[in-house]
This record gives sequence, structure tokens and C-alpha cells, in this order.
Amino acid sequence: PAAPPPAGIPALTLATFNAKLDCVTPPEPPAWLRGVELIGIQENRLNFSLDGYVGAQCGLLGVLGAPAWSFERPRDYPFAQYLNPVLTHGLRADSVTQVHRTAAPDMRLHPLATRAAFRLGGQGFVVYNVHLHSFTVRAAWAAGRGRRADLRWWGGLLGVLRRDYAVRALEAVRLKRLLEAERGPLVVLGDFNSTPDNWDYHHLARGLRPAAGLWRRQATFPATLPLVQIDHVLASPHWRAAEARVGRPTGGSDHRPLIARLALPAATAPAGR
Repeated sequence: PAAPPPAGIPALTLATFNAKLDCVTPPEPPAWLRGVELIGIQENRLNFSLDGYVGAQCGLLGVLGAPAWSFERPRDYPFAQYLNPVLTHGLRADSVTQVHRTAAPDMRLHPLATRAAFRLGGQGFVVYNVHLHSFTVRAAWAAGRGRRADLRWWGGLLGVLRRDYAVRALEAVRLKRLLEAERGPLVVLGDFNSTPDNWDYHHLARGLRPAAGLWRRQATFPATLPLVQIDHVLASPHWRAAEARVGRPTGGSDHRPLIARLALPAATAPAGR
């Protein structure tokens, strides 16, 4: 870890965690969550009724809940579920919007990103909670039992793999356009489904700094025996990274959480586009 920020400089501890819809609720909040003030969740959701918030889907969100954690519902949100939410402890979002994978919002698809604007020490900053396209080739592999001696099946599997890479690359290009329009302090966190040697990661990380340092020391996947880092925290040059660490396995997810502490020195531009 880097040296802690000097006294008087506003700092923020944040985390990214792919909590999975089918995970189990841990009996108590995990130790890595202590001190976290902002968390971006992927592959999980908050549910709403006509009267307002009902509850979380499962797992870690089931433990967080209110009143310790708060959130702002995305602006002009037409659905009864807030997918890939950003939750905070002691912060309140000025605005929350979602970046959808399709031109028309589709409830069946998790959003590409959730954009939330906040203030820290009187300065505005923006967080993007990102979830890039997952590998569907794993499902194709599982469905191919009994056919793996057929070369044509292997050709089809490679086609699925190429499509996965292509979809993720297009998502990265679309998201990068939005990131480049931001003018103030910026944090991009989430499940990129890409390691630091993949093109998608490099494209998104251009002009940003990884809070986690060397990727081999910050492996997040798979949770039982982490080999690669596909969960990331990137920050604009406005920020100073003070610490980054990987949390313990939680709630049955196949990802481990990534926690970072960032300091925001004064004299930065106001957040926004």
C-alpha cells in the first residue's frame, strides 16, 4: 500500500464487488466492509414497489440494507429494480443515471454502468460502476458435453468466444466516449471481465490510474483461488491512491471484492460534463 494521505486532504474508501444474484446472505457484514464509504455492486439489484424501496435481492445487499447504507434511485428510472447499484455510507448522491447496453432501456439486461455524482470536501466527483459483457462461452462449453470430439462444435465455440470479445470491445468504446466527456475528478470501478493485458481494459484505462498497482498482487477471480484481476478501480489524475487491497470471499460469489482508498487534494475542476 502507498503512504496514507496527509492530514487535511479529503479521502474516500470505496469498493467494487460482483455480488451475484444467486449468492447467499452472510450471517454478518464481512470484515473487509469496515470503513468502506461507497460500494459499487454488480449482478445484483434493489427492488421497489409502488410505495418505494422494498429490499435487496440477496447476499451482501441483504446485509447492507438501510439505514447504515443509502442510495439514490436513478433519475427517470422506469423499472421496479435498480440494477448494479451504487450504495454509500455518509455520502449522498447529487444525481444518479444509468448507461444502458441498448438504445432503448431493457429490463432484461443489466446496465453497462451506473453513473453517480457526489461531493467530497466541497469538491464534486463522479463514479462509474461498470459491468462489461461476461463470457457466454462458459455456458456453451457446459452445453457441449458429448460433442467435444466434433471439430465443428469447436468451431462454434470459438465463434462464441470471438463474439464475447467483440461485444465487450464495443461496450468499452461506448463507455470511453462518456468517460472522456467528464471534466472533473472521476473514478471508474467494477467488473470489467478483462485483465490488465486485455484491449478493453487498456482502452478504458487510458488517461486513468489503477488504484490497485500490479495486477498479479490484486487477483480477484475466481474467489476460491484468485488467479487474475478482472475487477478494477481506476481514478483520474485528480486523485491520489493511498491503498488497495482484495477482500475475503463473501456470500458465495465467484469474485472477491477490491477495496481502495483515494485522496482528493484541493484545486481540481468541478465534476460534470
